[in-house]
Amino acid sequence: MDGQVSDKLPVYVCSIAKNEASHVKRWAESAKDADGIFLLDTGSTDDTVAIAKECGVTVFEKTYEKWSFAVARNDLREMLPDHDAWLVNLDLDEVLKDGWREHWKDIPEQANRLRYRYIWNWKAEGVPGVEYHGDKLVRRHTHHWENKVHEVNVPNKGVEETQHFLPNFEIHHHADQTKSRSNYLPLLLEDVEENPNNDRNTYYAARELFFYARFEEATKLFK
Repeated sequence: MDGQVSDKLPVYVCSIAKNEASHVKRWAESAKDADGIFLLDTGSTDDTVAIAKECGVTVFEKTYEKWSFAVARNDLREMLPDHDAWLVNLDLDEVLKDGWREHWKDIPEQANRLRYRYIWNWKAEGVPGVEYHGDKLVRRHTHHWENKVHEVNVPNKGVEETQHFLPNFEIHHHADQTKSRSNYLPLLLEDVEENPNNDRNTYYAARELFFYARFEEATKLFK
């Protein structure tokens, strides 16, 4: 397959987790066709680590005094085997559609970010609701994470991003509504203070302030 990378590079599923025991088996089972499944546990007090190891997942453990999703994800990237690879960055409440590896092909050699169908939520009858083209599949040495929350993959300095769409490849999100996200607002406000030109997280911070009825602060950030 000249000019392609799909048969040359390993595909790693990479996730961070804390107290995700109820999701680990489903997540790991969906990723079983990867060349490696890696989990960075950031301080679970439930059976997340034990279950992941039972599922054959390579588990790293590290706790953080100050939390940042980007820092944790970048740390996990550095813990991986030291060679190039495709990284499938999943949350524990996300799964790969059955047969996904069959669709991992015909990738141009220059591609360093893959786009795909991402289903964010589901209607009552079990059909897809909100969906869009996801962007969390990247090459190990071309991208890094930024933002303490609502983190994004951005190209490394000097790297020109080249995208490719994977037809028939899907990631499905099944939101855990029981999980607290109370730390999002303070992390967003820290991000905005440190980088006021971050339009994405400025919007998210304004939205969170609005949800908490802090309307004057929200209005300022929305403007």
